[in-house]
Amino acid sequence: MKRTSLIASAVLATLATGSIASAATLTALSSFAGDGWLAPGEGGATWLDTGNNTRGMAYNPTTGNVIVVSRAGGNNIRVVNGTSGVPTGTLNLGTGVITGGTFTINTVGIAGDGAIYVNNLAGSTNVTGMKIYRWANESATPTTFVNTTTVTSVNMGASTAVPRLGDSLDVIGSGSATRIVAGFNATNGLVAPVAPVAGTVNGYVVYDSAGALTAVNPITGANNGDFRLGLTFGATANDVLGKQTSAAVRLTSYSGSTGTLNSSFTTVNGSAMAMDYTSINGTPYLAVLDATSSVVRVYDMTNSLAPSTVAGPFTTTSGTLTGNANATGSLKWGAITQLDPYTWQGVIYAMSTNQGLQAMVFTVPEPTVLGAVAGLGLVALRRRKA
Repeated sequence: MKRTSLIASAVLATLATGSIASAATLTALSSFAGDGWLAPGEGGATWLDTGNNTRGMAYNPTTGNVIVVSRAGGNNIRVVNGTSGVPTGTLNLGTGVITGGTFTINTVGIAGDGAIYVNNLAGSTNVTGMKIYRWANESATPTTFVNTTTVTSVNMGASTAVPRLGDSLDVIGSGSATRIVAGFNATNGLVAPVAPVAGTVNGYVVYDSAGALTAVNPITGANNGDFRLGLTFGATANDVLGKQTSAAVRLTSYSGSTGTLNSSFTTVNGSAMAMDYTSINGTPYLAVLDATSSVVRVYDMTNSLAPSTVAGPFTTTSGTLTGNANATGSLKWGAITQLDPYTWQGVIYAMSTNQGLQAMVFTVPEPTVLGAVAGLGLVALRRRKA
């Protein structure tokens, strides 16, 4: 009887720490291009290229489509069916609206109400200007949402340089609660031989629903460019996570222009960059994409000081992939559904530049420990009666 009680106690303790659970899985969304991977040029999709021209991608929660920004063969913003992987059209670029920039269009983010935001790449923000364009929906014509050559309140230390913006973008909320974040890159637009002082160009800018800018910079403890490639809002619009290759994920929060580094953690794959945060059935998850191999891993962020890998490494790609020397690309969570009282699924779209567009399914099944605990409880009860 004592032994049974000890076993039951051990299992209950394990349940409390969350150590025993059915393994979450990543599998290909086979309906998407037949195998979960729309390879560069597949089916005539030459806009999905291997020439470093396709870097931005996002999921539209109001239509279920994936929006892909490409400069291959000219500026175009493709609409791709998120279930089948079939391109269905392009966004209207308007007339004389989308102009300027180091790259005229580069990355994209989509609000909860389906409003689409596409930014340029401003290698030197006081020369080319940071621009963000807005489409109210997939059928709309664009308007200029942001157009500024001045990024205010940025401490550049002893440098005469200005920050580069537009390599990363994320959007959260909808309507008047919409917030947009873009991360600084400190390596471009420099006036030689002066370079930014370490830790002076390490944050991000946040735009509200009216396009008003707040520069959250510098952030004590972060390195220059920590938000330049991987960037995502966290649990709220005041939580921002950043990542550059060969560096830790930075988990920050901000209030006004003041940013706080709350914690950092190292991903399994050092060349990870693009990432996206979500919550499934109350559990926070961070999906991260490897720029080199197109491998995806999912982390449980319940303990932000020590996140745990719960799924991956996984990729739907095959064969020899074209290199991604710029480490650019995008990863976004798609639809999240509850299959039964215990099982949840979330679709992930991942696009490492030059390596095509992937679609995969993250499944969180019922924890097996519940059945084990119930069974041990019955055994213990029976033995007590005996």
